[in-house]
Amino acid sequence: MCAANATNTIKLILILLCCATIPQTVFGQQTSSDPLNDQSFSETAPPVPSGKLITEEEPTVAPKASNSASMQSLIELQSRTQNIIAKSAPAVVAIGETGSGVIVNSQGLILTASHVTRFANRKVSVAFSDGRIVQGITLGSNIASDTGAIQLLSPGPFPFVSVQDSKDAQPGTWCIAMGYPLSFPRGRPAAGRLGRILNRGKNGKLVSDCTIMGGDSGGPLLNLAGKVIAISSSVKLGADQNLYIPSEQFSKDWKNIALLIDKTGMDTRVQQPASTSGGNVKVPNSTAGKAYLGINAETDQNIVRIRAVHRESPAEFAGIKANDVIVELDSKPITSFAQIVGHLKTRKPGDLLLVLVNRYGSLIRAEVTLGGTNLKK
Repeated sequence: MCAANATNTIKLILILLCCATIPQTVFGQQTSSDPLNDQSFSETAPPVPSGKLITEEEPTVAPKASNSASMQSLIELQSRTQNIIAKSAPAVVAIGETGSGVIVNSQGLILTASHVTRFANRKVSVAFSDGRIVQGITLGSNIASDTGAIQLLSPGPFPFVSVQDSKDAQPGTWCIAMGYPLSFPRGRPAAGRLGRILNRGKNGKLVSDCTIMGGDSGGPLLNLAGKVIAISSSVKLGADQNLYIPSEQFSKDWKNIALLIDKTGMDTRVQQPASTSGGNVKVPNSTAGKAYLGINAETDQNIVRIRAVHRESPAEFAGIKANDVIVELDSKPITSFAQIVGHLKTRKPGDLLLVLVNRYGSLIRAEVTLGGTNLKK
């Protein structure tokens, strides 16, 4: 009888010991699967090896301490993400009703997708997070790479986000997508979504699990330094297969636009035309009669394109060229040649005319000293 009691006592002790060790093993599995466990906060979260359990023989890992570190990392990541979204929101804009974009210099250059701009010299409405609506003009698009650009027509300075090449965007790198989904109201800050870079596709585009949908096209993909590294393009296969155009693709597509993209945080200016007279702007000899500019132009779908510039005319002396598209005269939008004629009637020979033209994707400002027709009024 005593032997039987002793045997039962030993069995009970063994059962209790087994039960005591089970929670430690299960907790170890949960801790090792935490992607932020046992690492300091960084822009890249590497994959965590699977299959390793925490046991009593490996006392270096304390479950409570690991949970605390993971929670702290998540809090830091959340805070950093919120700060980047808040800081970038004023420069993330809605293009019309179906697209997004991001301003990348203080003068109002916007990077977006080509299926948002569609073609060059199209007037578009650009909505800011504070409800302002500013008119812009499309500078062009490259359908093959899905790159597009827009220039705001109102004078700056505008809020902007600096650009950085995407070469450091490796798989696992944290990133933030911003934009205006179709169902998202205008006149408020853009939506922001946190995710990670998955890989780089065969076409060079970045693939991320930052979910994008209709309306987000053209919005920025930011790194955790708050820089634009890519532009939203399309959804490839599913919600976790989102494609983004690398920022350096814009520089490859347009050399002129590349010069205007701000990568340093320094102010950039709209280009000024080179003088055709070695640095000294010529003034027409004739200052009699009606105001004379010296161009032939035609209107096509609200776009006024210069077909010819008269020799030794005020326009030629100011550096204006054939095929330039006239965007503004004295800060007034131009959509027809009749507007140019009407505006010149309000000026006289010798007056200074401010002309803004679009030359193959670059906005160029010119100061034209008007000549005269030598005709009596």
